[in-house]
Amino acid sequence: MNELIQIQQVQKRYGKGKKTVTAVQEANLSILQGEAFGLVGESGSGKSTIGKMLIGLEDPTSGNISYLGSPLWKKGRFQNPRAGEIQIVFQDPQSSLDPRMTVRDIILEPLYALSRSERQARGGPSRLHSLMKRVGLKEEHLSRYPHEFSGGQRQRIAIARALITDPSFIVLDEPTSALDVSVQAQVLNLLKELKKERNLTYLFISHNMAVIRYMCDRVAVMSRGEIVETGPSRSLFENPNHLYTRTLLSSLPSILDSCIDTGKGG
Repeated sequence: MNELIQIQQVQKRYGKGKKTVTAVQEANLSILQGEAFGLVGESGSGKSTIGKMLIGLEDPTSGNISYLGSPLWKKGRFQNPRAGEIQIVFQDPQSSLDPRMTVRDIILEPLYALSRSERQARGGPSRLHSLMKRVGLKEEHLSRYPHEFSGGQRQRIAIARALITDPSFIVLDEPTSALDVSVQAQVLNLLKELKKERNLTYLFISHNMAVIRYMCDRVAVMSRGEIVETGPSRSLFENPNHLYTRTLLSSLPSILDSCIDTGKGG
């Protein structure tokens, strides 16, 4: 597989002088086309900061981030490789969806941020109905508002919004942590199916090792802003090298395993 994302010696600091806080310390990692790459660590470890730098919400203080060999950041400005090529699904679907917008407007909003020719190239609003069906929603839902849905349904709306521009790379920032366990499994199964069908590349950010084990091909472990271990998912789980990784695995939740194969409702 070709390298899609390359992160080299990336740092992210906040504040100045004695009040400087380093969120990410000299991070190095690569994400290959077509893989699900997991980034795991405790809250505040810096994993979400890396995700935000990949989609243009945070700029790196130093270091380089490239997409298919081209820099994503130049002189503090985000260089979108192709409008809509990189998308994100946030942790909390309640706060990531505008309560004043209908589902139709929410999903189509990223598409209408593109030029007319780009919209036409990606199928335009004509893709909306088939996309709704694919993520487990109904056509009648398009005229409703986010508060009328369950947490699992709201996250399906967020997934549809991320897919509408036909992206190649999606950052999934704790996309199931705000959901009930049974609904988590349904959404994870949906994400797995979509990845295979659309040849997507994922950066899957989570503190849940069971979710990472189920979803990811390779994994990087973060602690206090540093990447302390990286490797194939199976070998990392079976033979972790770093003490912090072993500590995370010692508290591996098993409840998710019993419901991974549940249906697609919620």
